[in-house]
Amino acid sequence: MSYSIIFRNDIIKIIIIVVVKQPDFLFVLTLVSESEVPLLVLKEEPEAVLV
Repeated sequence: MSYSIIFRNDIIKIIIIVVVKQPDFLFVLTLVSESEVPLLVLKEEPEAVLV
């Protein structure tokens, strides 16, 4: 599965595309949640489902 994680900052916009397994992806979300990011937009593939 491919996921696009978009970080939006006042100065910088970083777009990271990662291809990971679901557990690893959730781990990435945990790390992101702990960091101070103004806006986090998560776009997943149409057929991908996060439970």
